[in-house]
Amino acid sequence: MIKIFEPNSTNFNNNGLTILTNAIDPEITEELNGAYSLSFDYTIEDPKVVQGIIQANRTVISRESLMVGTKGKANLMPKSYFLQEDYIVYANNQAFRIYNIKKDMSTITINCRHIFYDLLDNFLEDVRPTNLNRMDALQWVLERTQYPNGFTFNGNSGPTATRYFIKKNVVEAIMGQEGILETWGGEIVRDNFNIGIWDNRGNDRGVLIQGGKNLLGIEDDLNTDNVVTRIMPTGLDENDTVIMLPEKYIDSPNIDKYPHPKIRHLHYGDIKVNAETGITKDDVIRMLRLRVKDLYEIEKVDIPEVNYKVDFVELSKTDQYKDYISLEKVEVGDTVTVRYDKTNLDIKAKVIKTTKKLKGKTWLNEKVELGNFKSNVATSLNKIDAITTEDGKVKADAIWGTIDATKASLKAMADSAETQVERAIIFEDKDPDSPTYGALCMGTRGFQIASSMTNDEWQWTTFGTGQGFTADLIRAGILQSLDGTLRIDLGGGSFKTYNYNKYPALEMKNMNIYFYDFKKANQQAGILYSHYLIEEPDKLGISLGHYRDYHATFSYYKPETDTFGSYLKLDKYANVNSTLTPITIYEDINATYGNLKYFYNNSQIGFIGSNGNSDLRACFVGDDGSVRFGRQWSSEFETYFRCADYRKNTNNVGFVAYNGAEIQGKTLVFGDFSVTGKKNCVIETKDYGKRLMNAYETLGYYFGDLGSGTVGEDGTCYVEIRDIVTQLMNTDIPYHITYTEIVPENITKEEMKERDMLRVVRMESTYFVMKGEPGAKFTWELKAKRREYENDYAEEYKSQTMLDEPQSFIDFDKYEPANLDDILLKIKNIEDDLLGGN
Repeated sequence: MIKIFEPNSTNFNNNGLTILTNAIDPEITEELNGAYSLSFDYTIEDPKVVQGIIQANRTVISRESLMVGTKGKANLMPKSYFLQEDYIVYANNQAFRIYNIKKDMSTITINCRHIFYDLLDNFLEDVRPTNLNRMDALQWVLERTQYPNGFTFNGNSGPTATRYFIKKNVVEAIMGQEGILETWGGEIVRDNFNIGIWDNRGNDRGVLIQGGKNLLGIEDDLNTDNVVTRIMPTGLDENDTVIMLPEKYIDSPNIDKYPHPKIRHLHYGDIKVNAETGITKDDVIRMLRLRVKDLYEIEKVDIPEVNYKVDFVELSKTDQYKDYISLEKVEVGDTVTVRYDKTNLDIKAKVIKTTKKLKGKTWLNEKVELGNFKSNVATSLNKIDAITTEDGKVKADAIWGTIDATKASLKAMADSAETQVERAIIFEDKDPDSPTYGALCMGTRGFQIASSMTNDEWQWTTFGTGQGFTADLIRAGILQSLDGTLRIDLGGGSFKTYNYNKYPALEMKNMNIYFYDFKKANQQAGILYSHYLIEEPDKLGISLGHYRDYHATFSYYKPETDTFGSYLKLDKYANVNSTLTPITIYEDINATYGNLKYFYNNSQIGFIGSNGNSDLRACFVGDDGSVRFGRQWSSEFETYFRCADYRKNTNNVGFVAYNGAEIQGKTLVFGDFSVTGKKNCVIETKDYGKRLMNAYETLGYYFGDLGSGTVGEDGTCYVEIRDIVTQLMNTDIPYHITYTEIVPENITKEEMKERDMLRVVRMESTYFVMKGEPGAKFTWELKAKRREYENDYAEEYKSQTMLDEPQSFIDFDKYEPANLDDILLKIKNIEDDLLGGN
């Protein structure tokens, strides 16, 4: 995607003015420490004429002016209108500024430079970074431009040096002759408005390609002129006589990979026997071997120089295209291994230039150029030759010139006030008023430093030996790892790590630990910090926080997939698509030893927890609390059922269901059960489906029992009241018997008049007596008061209001129920009259 932004834009996380969907042949070219540009063609489009009303919330650019709420015709500018000088083109996640436009009758050719080149227009009047490392020098320059520039920076510190930039633009000061890159070394990474300078900006991604192939689209230049595979190193004895190794030569591990050895003699006049310093002939031989080892392992003098160019457009016409496809995604600064089968050599080469083309939605390399990243071996070897005489000795004037140029105070032992063997070289500043007053010496005791003198003698302290350095003597400056991924600022009090892209990853500074987005420059994602509470300034705590565009998780390692799973996700701003709430829990929680408590106005109103045994409790706390269960509708909550304090409720109930309840299974009620609606038994019928059956109810608490009997030959029937009946129903007080005689179907009216009438003649607590026609059959029903509820009769229902809001609570201590005995006295005569009692 290619987007266009206004000239002053700095935020590119939107679609800008427009999206160019029809750019012709877009191409991005970047060179290592060189140019960085974008170019493409675009068809010139005519304005679009539209008729209508432009909405008030839309801003439309016409040929005349900005139009808002305009009615009528408008000439709307096409996308090609925005392709003007100084506008910003955003492509491949980088900002480029248009600096040159060429037009013909139908097409515009657009040339852009990376936004970094805005610094061409800024100016350094007189800026002198002195005795600074690379990062501090870059900061020094960016903070002293003629007007603020808005650029940030990162990188590793590099060496310490001095350079003056007088009447130069900023790009020249960074990338030009005697600029920061040339003076301090390093490789530049331009990432929108951030400038990074690193020892090595890329990575070795394991890409391996075949060299020495004669293929269309590949230009392979292998130069072995400066290769050395066999070296004769020499040093000097105390009489300046040349010392040779017993074996004379040291061969490279790669000597057999060439048709014949490539031999050089290298004389090291600085490696010399010295009785005063304790350097023996054996020491000289050992040091010569180490020097040659460094030439092979570090300087790579046994590896050819290589330049390798790949054009994927041409290469795609060959069958070997697939063998080089991995180069499509390498970046400038990355390391690639080029394998030459004929010489059996694997040569490490660096990507020094890429040309990218937009294929679909992805920018891929169309051209890649590789080159050696080892130091210039030929230059190194020539420097050695330049300071040696024909007989292999060191030229004194060459050595003296070097020392004089550095203005160093180098004391040879013959001239030194200190003649001890262990102090070979002394650097000193004896002026007490000088800011660099002090001394440093090197020798067999290691590094020693001094900041004071007694009787014209320095008071030496050992700073470092072959066993290591004394950390408490390191007072300021920056310690940095070789690859630049770790940086400790002893003066500024910070500890900082970087990822493989050289972006900050982790920083410890002051009392905080900052976590960075390691895919973006200087973008903080989270922080671990100590703090005092605003509302309680004397209370110190530790906090973990994430910033606006990020989230935090607590995770665990999953060895089966070599990934991390989440216990808990914190995402206040819903940056993750799956986020529904600020806190998401992914694993089970064991709350056996604690409760989940809820508070209102600093008072606990409830909790969810365990009693430590087998109970799970969801509780409210206090007299006026409750627990509601229901459904949330947007901002409204609908209560389905609720638990509250039964002692504070007018109905003396602790549970209310507002929209009905379904109970499946046996239901037990250990207390009163009141119903304001119907009570039904649901019966499944054969032909009529499920039907509701209604119960027979009375004003008092009566139970009943049914049975049948036959009158005996003596006209009497004794009916026993079963023991279970007498335990449930009180037959010690008057009860009621209703009966029905079963008369034969064919009996006549005359015979009916002659029959003895069926009747109850006696009622006892355990039986009753019936008299009638001998042999007569009958059914009976007994009704008696429920034991312990004999005096209850049509009690008054105290309140018809359901438990709804806390205001429906009353004070239990003030509630005085009516005296039920008084009620029974009032209705006793009525009951007897209705049921036939005495």
